[in-house]
Amino acid sequence: MTLILGLSQAPNTALKPAPCTCDPPAHPAPQKSITNVPESALREALSVDVVTYGSPTAVRAWVGLAGVEAANAKVNACIGSTSARACAKEGVMRCVHYPDAPGIEGWVEAVVAGCKELNLPLPEAALKA
Repeated sequence: MTLILGLSQAPNTALKPAPCTCDPPAHPAPQKSITNVPESALREALSVDVVTYGSPTAVRAWVGLAGVEAANAKVNACIGSTSARACAKEGVMRCVHYPDAPGIEGWVEAVVAGCKELNLPLPEAALKA
């Protein structure tokens, strides 16, 4: 069975609810990356075969938590080229797949391509796509 870990933009734990205003804030709050997680959660995440990235922030968060060596040992499926470039910038160069145009369908195809490259069984959801 192929296990997949899906990552999108890392949550911003520093944001507090603000009063509603009609105008957008002049300076959006900076995004903070996750710097630690419970050891059991990280151990479980490291056991997956495929990591999917929905943003460059997700790439940085995963590499920061798992390390470059662990990231390079997985299928790295990106939603688009921006996340793929973030992989390269972070040193993740092995088995990085992404669609020509960002989107969910292409993201699934990136997972399939990566699984085929590493001779992993295809995830059940990919077989239905």
